[in-house]
Amino acid sequence: MFKRFGLVVSVCLTALLIYSCSDSGSKSGVQAVYANAAAFEGYVNKYADLLAAYNASGGGQTKSAWGEWHYCNHGRGEGRTYTGLSAASCGDSDSGGSGGDAFEGYVNKYADLLAAYNANTQGKTKSAWGKTHYCNYGRAEGRAYSGLSASSCGGSDSGGSGGDAFEGYVDKYADLLAAYNASGGGQTKSAWGEWHYCNHGRGEGRTYSGLSAASCGSNDGGGNDGGGNVSVPNGTPYVTYTADIKDGGSGTGHSAYIVVHDARSNALGFGIQSDTAAPETHGAPWYIWQRVQNGVFTFKYIKSATTSSGKVTIKWWKDEQVAVVYENGTAIANISVKLVPRLFFNAEGNARLNGDSVNSTVKNVDITVGTDCPTYCGLNGSWNTTSFNFYGLTATNTNGRPQNGANFSITGTATGIPPGLDWDTTPNPVGGIGKIAQYWNGQ
Repeated sequence: MFKRFGLVVSVCLTALLIYSCSDSGSKSGVQAVYANAAAFEGYVNKYADLLAAYNASGGGQTKSAWGEWHYCNHGRGEGRTYTGLSAASCGDSDSGGSGGDAFEGYVNKYADLLAAYNANTQGKTKSAWGKTHYCNYGRAEGRAYSGLSASSCGGSDSGGSGGDAFEGYVDKYADLLAAYNASGGGQTKSAWGEWHYCNHGRGEGRTYSGLSAASCGSNDGGGNDGGGNVSVPNGTPYVTYTADIKDGGSGTGHSAYIVVHDARSNALGFGIQSDTAAPETHGAPWYIWQRVQNGVFTFKYIKSATTSSGKVTIKWWKDEQVAVVYENGTAIANISVKLVPRLFFNAEGNARLNGDSVNSTVKNVDITVGTDCPTYCGLNGSWNTTSFNFYGLTATNTNGRPQNGANFSITGTATGIPPGLDWDTTPNPVGGIGKIAQYWNGQ
């Protein structure tokens, strides 16, 4: 949820933002995955008002990405059309148009919500942001707007249960109350408490009457984070991604990650991050996983990375929709994560603010992917290290290997980040990224 992400402004979303992939060095690239790209671009060009709006404030997106956002969240409901576009073109990003105007009106109605949205949109439309807030917080807080009710939320509704308990949970622990008062990120105490309990408190053994795993619902990041209690599925994983990483740099924040993502706003990243603004780590290097599900971001710091380096592995089981992450061959966390192949893989490093420097490495990458061989398994083409370098950071393939066995350095000093933004809020990731795609029926 936006609230949790907004709380820890130190946590870098990195390339989990799922940008339109380049061809990763292949001949035909991922054009099949983005079959609607040309249609969405044509949709924008068709309507003069949309073209003007995109040119004025496209938010750093490609015209195709902006067109998809507008068509799926607004255009269909407005009766706009373009050859080849339909509800099926939207997939998980489709809001269906129902309730959209009401959710936007809901945000506009409350000054604090409008201010929070304007301060950090998290890349969402006002309607999508409003739905997230209303269904997970607003209803429980007694907020209302004409046309909105429990039925407006559908499966996204958390029911609001546990709100008062989450506030009591914060009040119960003096350190949590102090942390909230110092850096609550503009959230209600209840929302902050929910974030902390579900992502940290339960795993730390903290309790409060009425709170349990069920209180977290889909917001729960999973409590198995080490200590020999990590459950590993049986059978062969669909993905195994291993690399030797080192987080290096200077300034307020830097990181090194490996990332697996699909083309539907789902991703999992695992790596080492140093962040002086993180209350969990106080700038020390820690292992961390980060997850995006249908565009919603969650994360969890797992344990200290005392040497700033280690062998990291992501394994993902397709049938179970579960991933397990490993430090030097030992499972340290399992995470529920939905991915829809075709999959893409990143080797990356990131910086937090202008002036922060990165000197990270991702070496000896080894990826196995797919079970339906040879049609849908293995890697395609070679690593792309030219299309995903942002804000002064650069990923370099230092040994030139096209697929497995490649080594990467991610270096540079962050520059050009707009005033007031950081690695959470920039339109592009503050990072240098190498990317490669899964082999997919000849592409």
